[in-house]
Amino acid sequence: RLEGERLVARGETRTFAHKLQERILPAGLDVYDDPSQRSVDTPHGTRELWGHFRVDDEGVSTQRCDLVKDGVLVGFLQSRKPTPHAKGSNGHGRHDGVQPVMARMGNLFIQPTPGAAAKDRASLEAELLSRAKAGGHKHALIVEHIRAGETSTDSYDFQVFKGELSEVYLVEVATGERRRVRDLELIGTPLSVMQRIVAFGDESGVDYGSCFAESGAVPVSGVAPALLLSEVELQQKSSSGFHEPLLPPPFADDGSRGRHGGPHERGRRRRDEE
Repeated sequence: RLEGERLVARGETRTFAHKLQERILPAGLDVYDDPSQRSVDTPHGTRELWGHFRVDDEGVSTQRCDLVKDGVLVGFLQSRKPTPHAKGSNGHGRHDGVQPVMARMGNLFIQPTPGAAAKDRASLEAELLSRAKAGGHKHALIVEHIRAGETSTDSYDFQVFKGELSEVYLVEVATGERRRVRDLELIGTPLSVMQRIVAFGDESGVDYGSCFAESGAVPVSGVAPALLLSEVELQQKSSSGFHEPLLPPPFADDGSRGRHGGPHERGRRRRDEE
């Protein structure tokens, strides 16, 4: 939703097109994209970043692009295509080698603003249980990993997102006991969920993946701290899937066809032999 082309393309919702210099995140959070960064230091060691490149697919040198400062929207990802907010590229024109180039993310960073009140993991979990208890809830949720996700920015579609959760724990507020739960998906609308961020951690985690859009699939990385949300919405994930049948269809072993199949099959065999 911060890709420049989406500010001018027909059929787009242009979610943030008229929100420049307005608050879209809680105070204390910065967001920027920096494809020039090769790696990042984390509590678990140095991690390489998939979204690193030196020159974008339009021949423009990469540069850090500030998107949000202290919760306020300050910029967009830009290719060479001009938009009302920028006449030049900031080195984010990308494609998969086949599709047309457009502005895309590389290494997206969500970081506490210098001097912001970031919290350690224990403090975040304590506040989580405190808020759940104050709200009269019996349970709270801790999401450790999100495997993948998707959203649509087309004005024809619903403006929602979905995240596929791969490690979720249900916490008893009264006792603090944890129980792992499965087959859940995180859903919601982007603007409302961002306003439910009430605290954030002081350590960053790294996520890798391929981002799919009109210009194809490109490798990307995301670096962000743990976030505490006052409320989330989940839905049950479909656990059904396609499986090959264990037995052939009923007509396949119809006795009237005999051992060698029906007349059409015998005719085909006869022609093959000839």
